[in-house]
Formats: sequence, structure tokens, C-alpha cells
Amino acid sequence: MIVFLKIFNKIKNKKLFLSVFNDISFDIKSLGYVGDETSFVNSILESHFGLRIEDDKQLILMTNYILKNQGELIGKIKHYQKI
Repeated sequence: MIVFLKIFNKIKNKKLFLSVFNDISFDIKSLGYVGDETSFVNSILESHFGLRIEDDKQLILMTNYILKNQGELIGKIKHYQKI
């Protein structure tokens, strides 16, 4: 959660971020990124939000958090951030 919130705090368009990542598994499957989810997440962060996670451990934690909490991201951060 900490890595996710650190990245989330850097995002200017939080609603777009949540929209993109709240149901990402469909895109992962349909675009052929199964097994390479971390690079897909990193490429989305870079192309849509101008961020790139260089630390592999943080990228894995971020990706796992997003995948584990799909559909619940808004509720998970509601207690921490104002969207």
C-alpha cells in the first residue's frame, strides 16, 4: 500500500489513474501481457502519467497491489486521499 500511495501522490489526474488501473486485467489478457504485467503497468505509468518506476522491487509491489485490489482501488484510497 505504501508504494502505491507514493506513486498515487505523484499523479496529477487521479481519476484517470483509477479509471485505467481499476480494471486492468482485461487489458493485460487482451493485449498479451499475461506474465509480463509489471512492464505493462510501467509502460502505462510512463505513457499516460509521465512516471517510470526504475526500482524493480517497487514496480513488482505496485503491480501486485493493483492486480490484487482491482475494482476496489477507489475504496482502498478513499480513507487516505481526496479524489
